[in-house]
Formats: sequence, C-alpha cells, structure tokens
Amino acid sequence: MCYIVALAFLTACGWLDVSEPDVPEPDPGSVTVLFIGSSYFGSNNMPGIFQSIASAAGHQTFVYPQVAPGNYLDYFADDPETEAVIESLPWDYVILQGGIQNAAYPETHHLITPSSGYHSLFVALHKLEAKISANHAATKTVYMMPWAFEDGMTWVEGQTDTYVDMQLLIRENTKDYADDIGLVLAPVGMAWYDVLEDLSSPHYLHSDDWNHPNYRGSYLSAAVIVATVFVRSVENAAFQGSLPEALAAEFREIASRTVLDSLEVWNILPQ
Repeated sequence: MCYIVALAFLTACGWLDVSEPDVPEPDPGSVTVLFIGSSYFGSNNMPGIFQSIASAAGHQTFVYPQVAPGNYLDYFADDPETEAVIESLPWDYVILQGGIQNAAYPETHHLITPSSGYHSLFVALHKLEAKISANHAATKTVYMMPWAFEDGMTWVEGQTDTYVDMQLLIRENTKDYADDIGLVLAPVGMAWYDVLEDLSSPHYLHSDDWNHPNYRGSYLSAAVIVATVFVRSVENAAFQGSLPEALAAEFREIASRTVLDSLEVWNILPQ
C-alpha cells in the first residue's frame, strides 16, 4: 500500500514520468492480444510467430509485445509502464509468461540459486490478473505454462530432478495456480513434454543455454497459444516459418491435440 501511495504521489508531482505507451490503434475486427514476458517471448519473436500462425488459420489479430528480457513476472506486476500498456486497450487476451524454477519449486527455488532472490509467481499472477480484469472485465488472462530446463535441476550441485521431474512439477503447480486465480492455462510445457519425452537429440527445442527456446521451441509454443486462444485446431494453418513443412505440420498437430483434448483441464471454455 505504501508503495502504491508513494508512486501515485511521485507521478502526480511530476517527479516520476510514466509516459503514455505507444500502442497503435488495432484494425477494426481484430482480436487484440497483449504478450507480457521476458526474453522467452523475445527469442525468435514468439508473438510474431503467433500472429503468423493465427493469420494462416484465418484469424485477424492485433499483437503487442510488452517484453523486458531478464525479468521475472513480478517485475511486470509492479511495473508502471506495463500497467499503462494494460490500460491502453480493452484487450481480448493477455498472455503472461514467466517462471521456470519458481513454477516448479515455488517455496525453495531461491535457496537453489540464492543470487536470483525470491520471486513469487503466484503473487505476480494474482496482481496482474487483477489489473487486467480491472481494465476490462471481459479480457481473458492466459498463463503460458513454462517448459522445464533441458537438464532439469541436475546442473545444481546436490539436485537430482531431471527434465521430466521438473516438467511434471511445473504442470501440477501451474494448474493449481490457474484454478485458484481463474486463469486460462496455455499448456506449452506439456506440448514440449510430448515432443521431448522420448527424444535424445540435444537442444531440440531448447537453445544451447539449456533454457531459452530455439526456433523450433518458439514455433511449437506459439502454435499452442494460438490453439488456446481460438480453441481451434491449427493443423491446417500452413505457416511453417523457417521449419521444414513436415516438422511444422507435426508441431501444429501436437499443439492442437495438447490443447483440445483437455479443455477442461486447462480452464479453456469451448467457443
């Protein structure tokens, strides 16, 4: 409360400049989609891939990325610029991205990597959903279920959780968060799990830093989010980007199946 009062005082007195965001006017009839997240969205321009797949599926969209690399989701929850972007339009959808360790290990991840500090994913999601709903009650807030690190937590001394262990914890925790807060869950992490479960190729969806997506990972993620937003299969959305046609088609089939076979699990209402 003190933070909010101080922020309002500083802004009113002109000591803190929160300028109006430069959000263009959407074309009439466009479905408006705001992406809020870090370099996981910024890598390979995932919002742009989303828009291309959506367009190929026959959906006219207006997409705006509010991306700040290197930040946890609680940064965006308390960021005046992000709040101004949220308030700039009556968005149809807001897609939130953030959290891998703090999705898998919400109570202890800060002890695994002390330099990261403690970042409560649940609190950040709750704050952002409240701001989004206050701006426009009809907006659907979608949380992108993260994928696990390629090597799980085995890179930390004394930790034994593999990619599979970590992904299943992420699924369980993010499902609970989505249920508690009332979020739609885009099951990106489970689509990755489908692809990687029996695959031994290194860096197949992850980049060579073992956590960010490569182009394949970004494409699969975007396809899942399109299927989640429009509650439609993207199998016939013939945009392949830089992927081979057959691989892009395989990813779109996996994305569609992951979403549409479990609508109730992901809190997605049929349209």
